[in-house]
Amino acid sequence: FVLERSRGRGAAPSSLAALFLLEDHEFVRAAYRVVLGREADEDGAHHYAEWLRAGKPRIDVLRVLRASAEARERGNAGDAALLASIDRAIARDAWARLPLLGPVIAQLAGLESHSPAAKEARRAGSRAAREAADPSSASAAFGDDPMREEGAPRSAADISARLITLPPAFAGAPHSPTA
Repeated sequence: FVLERSRGRGAAPSSLAALFLLEDHEFVRAAYRVVLGREADEDGAHHYAEWLRAGKPRIDVLRVLRASAEARERGNAGDAALLASIDRAIARDAWARLPLLGPVIAQLAGLESHSPAAKEARRAGSRAAREAADPSSASAAFGDDPMREEGAPRSAADISARLITLPPAFAGAPHSPTA
């Protein structure tokens, strides 16, 4: 992917894929530059980075910024192709949120899932990126994440243990009790 310098204000991604690959805080700052044409204020940057740490999909940040009064006033000034790509992604995500058909659409379109397991995976990825950047962080030091909800899985093994597996009768194997 390609990052371009944007009038001395930091890196501006040239594609939606490049935008989505950025670390949480940098993603938020780049989203502000692309959607609103300005640097993120500290409160906004912190707010949306916390959303991402809590497992919200990146498309939700883009949706809120794109629907803001500031973005509507700005229109499509800036990188019109990237803004159009963001708008298409937001529309695809809206389809993916439909009851019953949404998960099928999300799977076929390769969109971020809104399932609890996907949310936990995003949170774990965000936590891992923070720990890689700052090994002295609280979650690295204490083995816990203060953003983790009560009863939420703590590790990949915990997540795997929570996955629902089909009983052998459904998997085509004869059903027999296991010891």
